[in-house]
Amino acid sequence: MPERDSLLAGVRRVLVVHAHPDDEVLAGGALLRELHDRGVRVALVTCSRGEAGEIVDGVLPDRTSEAELAEVREREVRGSVEALGIAAHYWLGTPPARAASSVADAIAGPDAEAGEDADAIAGADAGTAIGADTGTKANADVNVHGLAGAGTSAYVRADAFAEATAFTDARIYRDSGMQWVRPGVAGPADSSDARSFTAAPLAEVVADLAAVVAVERPEVIVSYDDAGGYGHPDHLRAREATLAVARASGIRFAELIDDPSLPDTEWFDLEHQRAAVLEALRSHRTQLTVDADGRQLTHSGGQRQHVETDIGLRIVT
Repeated sequence: MPERDSLLAGVRRVLVVHAHPDDEVLAGGALLRELHDRGVRVALVTCSRGEAGEIVDGVLPDRTSEAELAEVREREVRGSVEALGIAAHYWLGTPPARAASSVADAIAGPDAEAGEDADAIAGADAGTAIGADTGTKANADVNVHGLAGAGTSAYVRADAFAEATAFTDARIYRDSGMQWVRPGVAGPADSSDARSFTAAPLAEVVADLAAVVAVERPEVIVSYDDAGGYGHPDHLRAREATLAVARASGIRFAELIDDPSLPDTEWFDLEHQRAAVLEALRSHRTQLTVDADGRQLTHSGGQRQHVETDIGLRIVT
């Protein structure tokens, strides 16, 4: 793996988009390590810090605040990233995973005239600044107007996104939370927060993801299936935004599949990556506890789960 006829054959750069810390290992972590071992550059985007997650009893003080939990989860994901061989990790909303305001406005602004939009994003000759105040160059790569569904062909390239001076202030997308609606299936939480990932304008999320795509230049982007794995609202939003970016930029989008019988699924048997998966899982001490034999784990909410190493991918676009 990947074999010559694999959907990953010849791929050298992959971008994976997940909603929270620990999703990178719970949903396909063995595949990320396998790609690393095969010489593929794997980059990860995490959309929120998982502030709304429950905490394993006794791991942190009882009065741990959301901000303190976010800091701990940032540290935890660093251990997982190292164990899985992930080459680059981005927090969505933090440069360079943060779009220039002119880009976000262009994606969200259907009332702007096409010519004005193009000038604001790439400059009239595609070699001038993105907007008058950024001072960074734009060279064609990511079709921002495609993200908005407009018919123009202005583009933004990686170098424009790579300099922090081209970005608006960083934004932290807060974990939207969830509740169980039936066994194994999540739904939206009872309460909402204007800072949450699902409350953010889709155009803003898409623009921030496009900024990462411009930097990383992946050949394949991987994220959740259309059910968001188990239905968490943040998973669904992550898939929605990632699929929009992939379609707009002409990059293949592969969804994670946990059923090998589904049509058009390429299945990866990765039991040999169990040690790396266990190391990554055990870095997420606030969220789960792995059994001594490494075969099962217990989530902070008490749910039991097998430690999975096999995973499927299916090309959507």
